[in-house]
Amino acid sequence: MKLTCVLIVIMLFLTVCPLITADHSRDKQEHPAMRLKDRIRYLRRGKLTRDCKHQNDSCAEEGEECCSDLRCMTSGAGAICVT
Repeated sequence: MKLTCVLIVIMLFLTVCPLITADHSRDKQEHPAMRLKDRIRYLRRGKLTRDCKHQNDSCAEEGEECCSDLRCMTSGAGAICVT
């Protein structure tokens, strides 16, 4: 009887544990993993580059660069990428 109760408690714990510890970011991965083979292929094609900011996008934070034909212009409200 005691063994049965212990087994039931363990089974309940094991079924509830993943629900308690689960992260609520389901299907919201920001940077999906890229296989090494794909990464090498993109590097050879020159497509593995940092994203640049387009016209009228904010460029105030460090590390954010405007695309090659744009420049970051600071105004009273912040900074945006302009031609």
